[in-house]
Amino acid sequence: MPYSLLDEKSRRVGRESVREAVGTLLAYGYSLEPHSHEQRMLQIIVLLVIAQFIYIYCNQNKIMNVSLINFRRC
Repeated sequence: MPYSLLDEKSRRVGRESVREAVGTLLAYGYSLEPHSHEQRMLQIIVLLVIAQFIYIYCNQNKIMNVSLINFRRC
C-alpha cells in the first residue's frame, strides 16, 4: 500500500518503527552518515522497508507495541 494512502495512525506507527530501527542501529555501533543525496535516499528507502515489514508482521501476528529488540528475537 502506498504511504500516501495510509491513515495517520499507521503513519505514526511507521515513523515510530523507523525511529526505533535507527536507535537500534546506533546502539549496535552502526553510523548513519549519508555522503550523498543518493545514499540518503537509499537509507530512507531501507528504513521504510524495515518499518513496513515490522508493521505487516505485527498485524499478521496480532502483536501490539512491539519493540525492535523484542522483534529481533522472533
